[in-house]
Amino acid sequence: MKKIYLLTDYKNQFGSKWGANPYRSGMDQEQLSNTFKNLGYKVSFINFSKVPKIQKVENVPVLYTSAEDIKYHYKSYIEDVVLYLELMGARLLPGYEFLRANNNKSFMETFRKKFKSSTINSIQSWSIGSLEELHINIDDFRFPVVIKESAGAMSKGVYLANNENELIKFAKKVSRTKYYFEEIKDYFRPLRHDDYKRDSRFRAKFIIQEYIPALGNDWKVLVYYDKVFVLERGVRKGDFRASGSKFNYLAGSNTKLPDGFLDFVYSVRNEFNVPNISLDVVYDGKNFRIIEFQAIHYGTSTYNLSDIYYEKGINGWVVRENNAPLEVYYTESIVSYLNSLK
Repeated sequence: MKKIYLLTDYKNQFGSKWGANPYRSGMDQEQLSNTFKNLGYKVSFINFSKVPKIQKVENVPVLYTSAEDIKYHYKSYIEDVVLYLELMGARLLPGYEFLRANNNKSFMETFRKKFKSSTINSIQSWSIGSLEELHINIDDFRFPVVIKESAGAMSKGVYLANNENELIKFAKKVSRTKYYFEEIKDYFRPLRHDDYKRDSRFRAKFIIQEYIPALGNDWKVLVYYDKVFVLERGVRKGDFRASGSKFNYLAGSNTKLPDGFLDFVYSVRNEFNVPNISLDVVYDGKNFRIIEFQAIHYGTSTYNLSDIYYEKGINGWVVRENNAPLEVYYTESIVSYLNSLK
């Protein structure tokens, strides 16, 4: 039986699962272990802090979780451990770059530029590190544009800027770094040091994306290797954001998908070369666009709300009843992906 490691956090939890019991307890580890066993893998659950004690990790599949604590303190520690595993030759699923992109829109937008295809680079975007750098790049923007906090979620910290003045106003709002005591000290430094330049008070990173007008909805999509779960989210009247909206949504068999939608999201998963992925997708009438993506620790409500899913078959897409635990779809996606590498 083949070996696979699943890394757990300080709460002894793995992964994310909407509706988990107890609340926010992650995936059912017994279910994961049993499903992996049925597919030929022996699972070892290991806490992040014990990873350096593992004697051999080269080419061994390693699955891991992330964290959403305030200011991402523990996530920073997870990044240290996962990067170590990458340097030691472990087969990380997904790769470290997707952990870095988790709840980090700044890196997400930079990372997607690695890919040359229009499938992933389907929207124009910029990653900005400070208000001063916004001014340096101000001539690049064609208004309106959307500005977002790098670590925001559920449509929080998202604004539509119709002109340069609005963009600067919103940029100040999302990039303000409030270290008042240090700012007071820094204010007086030019009196002691000639030509000293004060630190920016606006240096929290953020992103800017092109605005796609007249969208009635977006889709929250979960792709578990060859299985696709879909949630359609309506846009409130007078708003431009669908992500995080509880105003109007349709899931599973109630959704209406444009031609080519399933092939598009499957190709995105395939091009990112990951076992499973969460996508925010829009359609402008001609092209599909990826607004955001996550390959680890993403929300799973799309699965819970869907009565069916779509599975890619030899002769096209087949509709299947959603009648298995989330852990089964997740595990099957991992094993199918590993089998595809052989």
